[in-house]
Amino acid sequence: MPVAFRAAVAWLACLALAGCHRRSPPIEPSPLEAAVAASDSAELSTIPDSAGVPIGPPLVMAVGDIESAPRSNADVLRNADFHLAMDEVRRLRLVSRFQEMRRGLLRVAVGSGFATGTSVLYNFTRLHTAYSKSIDYYGDAIIEVWQNGHKLGEFTRDGMLLGPEYSEPHE
Repeated sequence: MPVAFRAAVAWLACLALAGCHRRSPPIEPSPLEAAVAASDSAELSTIPDSAGVPIGPPLVMAVGDIESAPRSNADVLRNADFHLAMDEVRRLRLVSRFQEMRRGLLRVAVGSGFATGTSVLYNFTRLHTAYSKSIDYYGDAIIEVWQNGHKLGEFTRDGMLLGPEYSEPHE
């Protein structure tokens, strides 16, 4: 090998080694950055509901009522149709988070696209149909719509019902 080539290779090796010593340790993302990154991934079910913050007031359940006990978000998302519908409403920012309160009662916190979206009814219809399917049609499926701790209304088989007459939470 020519001397110039060996010198160039040695110089590049020195630069590489010197660069390795100057690297700072990897910076861990903040919890908020981690949640945002995770919300963009396909594994939405692993994200806690805003660190466990409930949507609306808690429900009082009878101790032995195991059939109507709420499922975790991961369990609800195991239904493929519901998972696809929830991914879509999240992507469109119609819904920011959700929580099953009991079998058949799903609470959603609306996102920034809820007030301005053009396909809100279409996507909530898909979400309601998928949620009904996920509970094996165990009674009527109700999706309560919440914003900033206040119930705006609900989506049932009758459609989107908004207004003061629908502002009381279900039990």
